[in-house]
Amino acid sequence: MLSDLLDQLQGRSVLLRFSDGHVVKGNLLGVYADEDEFIYEIQEILEMGPPRFVGAAPGTVAMAKLSELADVTDVPGDGA
Repeated sequence: MLSDLLDQLQGRSVLLRFSDGHVVKGNLLGVYADEDEFIYEIQEILEMGPPRFVGAAPGTVAMAKLSELADVTDVPGDGA
């Protein structure tokens, strides 16, 4: 289950691939599976995706729905 993997990766740098096409390298700050949400700090935007993310920039803290996430990958050598 994706929420279990996110739990294991809290505090680490990860690649977050969303179902709408945007891809972000970020630091995973928290996972709230009961509310279908997670929080991350953007480190780098690799694929912008839809225009609604125009204000996103490195250093921004963002929240997203777990159901919007297509894949998450640990970034070796980054994070805790």
